[in-house]
Amino acid sequence: MCFLCPKTKYVELLTNQPLAAPSEPFGPGYQVLFDQTIPVKGWKEICVWVHVFVDNYETTPINTDDAQLNLRFMHKFTGGEFDYEKDAFSTDVTSYIDGYTIQPIIGEQLRLLCEPRDLPPGPYRLTVTYLLVR
Repeated sequence: MCFLCPKTKYVELLTNQPLAAPSEPFGPGYQVLFDQTIPVKGWKEICVWVHVFVDNYETTPINTDDAQLNLRFMHKFTGGEFDYEKDAFSTDVTSYIDGYTIQPIIGEQLRLLCEPRDLPPGPYRLTVTYLLVR
């Protein structure tokens, strides 16, 4: 291990990013909140935090029984990519949904993909941060 290298690296991937308001609630399928590939060579694990705020929650609140964010961790390599970890977040409040997870890192590139389930029509604001650990 390099003693001159920092043991962690904090990154704000998306900060209060506005998302377009879909005409219908997000449902299952191929709709995603974000899809980002990040360089992770030399890092051992990652802690990811995702926060989605519904701007007009007074008129279109989150259904706390069904809403969920599904975060996928995909190992990218020459010739392909595959999921190796997943996590899901739910909420007890009607204005936002968020959560964090700590996962191992495989390889040099990591694809993070977040699929919403049963979010109400937006608009939304999205924040995603992560911490890499050696």
